[in-house]
Amino acid sequence: MQNINFYNLSDINCWIVYQMPFEKDEKSNEKVLPHQEFCIKNNIFAMGWELNKNFFNKNFGEMLEYADCDEDNYKGYLGAYKIAKGNTSPKKALEDYKRIKQGDYAVMRARNAHYYIGKVKKKAQYLHKDDESEYKHLSWGCHVEKWLEFKTQDDLPYELIGRMSQQQHQTIQRIDRYRLKFLIIEAYIKREKSKSDIPKLILTKNNFARSLHYKQLEDLVSLYIVEENKEQNYLLMPSSCKINEQKYEFFFKSPNRKAITCQVKNQEEIKIEEYYNENDFEKIYIFSGIWNNEQVKELNKKANKNKANNIQIISPDELFDILQNSKYNYKEYLNLNSYYKIDENKAEDLHLTNGFIKCKKFNSKCHMRYKEDNDCITFYNNCLFYSKEFNSFFLYDHFANDLKIIKEIFDKIKETNPEINIKEEKL
Repeated sequence: MQNINFYNLSDINCWIVYQMPFEKDEKSNEKVLPHQEFCIKNNIFAMGWELNKNFFNKNFGEMLEYADCDEDNYKGYLGAYKIAKGNTSPKKALEDYKRIKQGDYAVMRARNAHYYIGKVKKKAQYLHKDDESEYKHLSWGCHVEKWLEFKTQDDLPYELIGRMSQQQHQTIQRIDRYRLKFLIIEAYIKREKSKSDIPKLILTKNNFARSLHYKQLEDLVSLYIVEENKEQNYLLMPSSCKINEQKYEFFFKSPNRKAITCQVKNQEEIKIEEYYNENDFEKIYIFSGIWNNEQVKELNKKANKNKANNIQIISPDELFDILQNSKYNYKEYLNLNSYYKIDENKAEDLHLTNGFIKCKKFNSKCHMRYKEDNDCITFYNNCLFYSKEFNSFFLYDHFANDLKIIKEIFDKIKETNPEINIKEEKL
């Protein structure tokens, strides 16, 4: 009997919060970290965009302390803010805070590079207090049950680190992709309970580039280059990793030969034309995680046509093969953390779609249809899907009577696959 878990994510949201309610010229000074530590100690997170309470009360009636962010208070606050501040508006941030509910998760990165995840205790309330040093910076916010601390990047999923390392930050961001949402929940549960039965994300040739940290991807490319050129005795020069060159990551050298170099991007385009006339290198390896095998094939043809014969663009298949099958067991070098694994299991071996009709568009009158891509098999109007990455089913959105329909779908799957047991797991 093979067990497949089912997780209902339809009632859970995850939020990235940027806890820095200060003017632009104050966001780099010494008051930021103490304020964040105050919020962590008091199990809160909140937006700025504050208004003096006396001003609000004068124009819109009394704003009660800890008032809920309901529709009336939401509209009232926006109206008061417009009178007080003019053209600037907290509308987008306040809309998101109004949507937060008990059971959601919030993620915060402090100035000391520690990360925190909290489970929301109740919906947003008005936390501002004119006469208290830290609360006076805040307006609407939430309490969490507790903040769980993650001191190093290795404690968290790599793509969450990447998402939170972006240069531009909104006051609050909703995580809309199931994968990152599920990894955030998993991180919280693992830290709270010291262990978790939540399945690890399965790395495949289709998802490894966007799953790994960009530094790990650079390491993997360097290992690929070493193996490809071992007969010419090329070695990575550690000092070259610090070169101030945007076009190159590092250099490999061999006696009496030109150097080898590379460029690696996790989820960005690389303009290969910029490397066409770089004749000082024996080889220039290029890898971008957004290119598939067919695109790489065409780009290599394009480079050869332009007589850039020293350019070699690495395909996802080639790089994943070195990760999975190298005799040197390179996957051990990458030090994959507890959220990931490399597995041979394939979704097509489960025959989950037997008895269903493949379609391009769902029909509300027929629930026994499916769509499929590299990562998912989607059932029922795009809200129920089987994730090949987690070997699990997920409900991601609600429709009327959906649980009844989902039971019918699961019964159909088990009818054609009696060896499969689908079990709902609570989060």
